[in-house]
Amino acid sequence: MNPSADPDLNPQSQLPDRLVKQAVRYAHHREVNWDDLPPMMRHYVETKAQNPNALLLYRMGDFFECFFEDAITVARELELMLTSKESGKNVGRVPMAGVPQKALDTYAARLVEKGFALYRDWETDRKSTRLNSSHSRASRMPSSA
Repeated sequence: MNPSADPDLNPQSQLPDRLVKQAVRYAHHREVNWDDLPPMMRHYVETKAQNPNALLLYRMGDFFECFFEDAITVARELELMLTSKESGKNVGRVPMAGVPQKALDTYAARLVEKGFALYRDWETDRKSTRLNSSHSRASRMPSSA
């Protein structure tokens, strides 16, 4: 069976064309051999595996990024551009969507209002915060240093 033909196996096919910037090889973090990933992306998929029911927002510089299936969900729910990130020669590009750190409170509140649980992780200092969909102060997530 061709995974790209089944929308459940290829969530990218659920997005309007205007939201998809580049085609990617892997749409779900479990499809990838984690040993083939660079250290940052390996940390992302390990953290995602520990928090499978939450959207993982990963701090990279001035943005909070999502990858794989979370990027597809965030792009669809927030009507953001779905782009991609190079993740090593054996993996290629993976889905990516992100929001500026300064706008995180607004976007996080919208996702929580839609019923999503969020998990926020910082790439630089490995701090993390878990927010449940019932968390009433999602728009007041502690800001990073």
